[in-house]
Amino acid sequence: GGAEAVAGGGWGDGLGADVRGRMGVRGKRAGICFDVQVGAEEDAYAVDPQAFGRLIDNLMSNAVNAIGEGGTITAHLRQRPTSLDLTVADDGPGMPEKFLPMAFDRFSRPDEARSTRTGGSGLGLALVQAVATAAGGTAELQNTNPGLLVSVSIPRSLALGVNP
Repeated sequence: GGAEAVAGGGWGDGLGADVRGRMGVRGKRAGICFDVQVGAEEDAYAVDPQAFGRLIDNLMSNAVNAIGEGGTITAHLRQRPTSLDLTVADDGPGMPEKFLPMAFDRFSRPDEARSTRTGGSGLGLALVQAVATAAGGTAELQNTNPGLLVSVSIPRSLALGVNP
């Protein structure tokens, strides 16, 4: 089973502060607009805070690597009544449509000619999906022409008696 994480105490200085810090560090290397709307710090999610942090790191790193000079990344984290929703969008080239169905597969890359130095190991999106599904959530990709939108949704945990 996954670890229960409370949006507040289980996330260091709080989920919102942690995500703002992670996105801010990435923002120093790229043009990033981010918005964090986490109000109910006591809400719980069946995801380990460190795993969720790695999920964010992977998505932000992928987006930073995808954009060109002067590119932008927009990230939103929203606490909804029944879920925690993260979206990361960039204005890079997106992915080939034929690659989207296998993008979450381990060791897959949109262009096999890319080296691991420039194209990564092909594990980042697999980790994103693994973290999301282990928490009972989802991870999805969509080309936005230009760019890519990644959406992750983690349901609120009912294990602590929290009613949606």
